[in-house]
Amino acid sequence: MQKKKYLDTPECRLGIQYLNEAKDYTLVVSNIKIPTLILHGEKDEDVPLRFSRRLFKVLAGEKKIAIAKEADHNFESHQALNKLINHSLRWFKKTL
Repeated sequence: MQKKKYLDTPECRLGIQYLNEAKDYTLVVSNIKIPTLILHGEKDEDVPLRFSRRLFKVLAGEKKIAIAKEADHNFESHQALNKLINHSLRWFKKTL
């Protein structure tokens, strides 16, 4: 059996080289000391929620993570987009 050298997603085809070169950003993120907001859609099929949770754990500065249950990767639903905007506005008002 021959292995595929790509992964098909609904939006595009990703080559195996791209997948093999995926970076672990935890070392870079651990140096961020400014307030940071992570917004993640629970229905995101492109980036697993565990990635955002891992980055959240290593952030050094003030931080908040907001997970929108109805949101996909692009926050395409009206309800998800409203949550994204509201979380962002509250965070900006509190933090800046």
